[in-house]
Amino acid sequence: MLNKIRANDVAMIFQDPMTSLNPYIRISDQMAEVLTLHKGISKRDAIAQSVRMLDAVGIPDAKARISSYPHEFSGGMRQRIMIAMALLCEPRLLIADEPTTALDVTVQAQIMRVLADIRRDFGTAMILITHDLGIVADACDRTLVLYGGQIMEEGPTDDVFARPSHPYTAGLLRAVPRLDRDDDELLTIAGEPPDMSRLPAGCPFSPRCAAMMPHCLTVKPSLEIFDGTRRRACHLPIEEVA
Repeated sequence: MLNKIRANDVAMIFQDPMTSLNPYIRISDQMAEVLTLHKGISKRDAIAQSVRMLDAVGIPDAKARISSYPHEFSGGMRQRIMIAMALLCEPRLLIADEPTTALDVTVQAQIMRVLADIRRDFGTAMILITHDLGIVADACDRTLVLYGGQIMEEGPTDDVFARPSHPYTAGLLRAVPRLDRDDDELLTIAGEPPDMSRLPAGCPFSPRCAAMMPHCLTVKPSLEIFDGTRRRACHLPIEEVA
């Protein structure tokens, strides 16, 4: 059942392409396997289709380079190969887990342009998992903020960035370096990341929240809808979120 969903309906780009690509197998064999397994086509046709997809994601001289091994490509090229593999079966949903991690800013921008082109050309929906708020602001229609595996807030990206409704979101945005702000030091969120095996009974962010009230530690806030298109889980009134 899951094999019918994987690749055909949902595909994933993993964080580190070097650990996702088998270093001992040529790119042609790794890509062709996706199509022969999920589409049942011949290996010859699968390789031809793989070449076309590598061309689509900007791999130069794809017909010749498809026979190369992963280590013969740069980090940015390997990430493009992972994107091409994920798109081979034309999935309806693409999950991208930190697709620009460990890439320099120029290559990051190239990868994000590739993903934007994919959304436009293939009509593919995308879930982007990232810690980079700059990428979120540029690429996402809606933003969902998680802490301790729980939703803190969700809404249209422009609204979340302009008017954060949760102290955690506000803290994240304050911590982003800005050219229009002359700070002597980078702002941070006090405290340590949560121990997932010992989360408080209430809000998982409460031990680090500057606006924490006593009941925040013991009473879990419900996820409430406001402004029609937004949700938040917080005991603090919205107007008091800094």
